[in-house]
Parts: sequence; structure tokens; C-alpha cells
Amino acid sequence: MKLFKSRKTYYLYNPNTLSYERVYPSAKDRFFGVLRHLSIGIVIGVGIFFIFSRTFDSPVESLFKEGEQAVADTIRSAFVAPEQCAGSLG
Repeated sequence: MKLFKSRKTYYLYNPNTLSYERVYPSAKDRFFGVLRHLSIGIVIGVGIFFIFSRTFDSPVESLFKEGEQAVADTIRSAFVAPEQCAGSLG
């Protein structure tokens, strides 16, 4: 099963034999390599998600904010200052 076999071999210098020896990564090395890539990807993805969610509003949020603004305008117009009311009566 070549799916989990790593073709990336590396060489280390052996000073006793004065030559390079081929070293194959173990299953543990491959596992931690995959884990490292996944964790970096997840951290970057979560960071980008939070940046975009704080920066841009979704269509539902923008509609909600427009509705809040309309309600706030209605409340402001309902509580008119007494000076404005007295002028409109007479």
C-alpha cells in the first residue's frame, strides 16, 4: 500500500564511515508531519474566518442592522421634545 509510504528520503552524514546514509522517515515522523500541516491549516483557517466575520457582515446581519435602525428612528420620532409638540398645536 503506497498511499502511506513516504518517498521523501533524506541522507545523513556518518562521520564513522565517511559517507552518507539513506534515512527513511518512520511512521511516527510521517504522522507528526501530517499533524503539523493539519494544525497549521486549521489555525490559519480559523484566523481568516474570524477576521472575515468581524470585518464583513452577512446578508442576514445587514438586514438585521437596517431593521434596528428603522426601529430606532421610530422610537426617536415617538418621543418628540415638548417644544416641538407645542409649536405644532397652535
